[in-house]
Amino acid sequence: MALNSIGAVPPKIAGAPVEDAHGAVVGHVAKIETDVGGKPLRADVTLTGGPMVFLDTAALSYDEKNNLLVTALDQQQLAQLAKAPRG
Repeated sequence: MALNSIGAVPPKIAGAPVEDAHGAVVGHVAKIETDVGGKPLRADVTLTGGPMVFLDTAALSYDEKNNLLVTALDQQQLAQLAKAPRG
């Protein structure tokens, strides 16, 4: 299910692995930003190797049974996001 479609963020999601579409672990959830009602807005993901990226929850799927997030972005695209200037 799309992460932005869940009503409230499950507490166990902190630290959950993030996989690309090929099943490779590309990082772990550092934090999920929510709106005032608790609906997820953004995932702060620490990539394997250290940098952090911020992903819109509409672009992530959540596998509740296995407690993992899946992104359609590949490792190269995530690395480019990590290098992009913020602000």
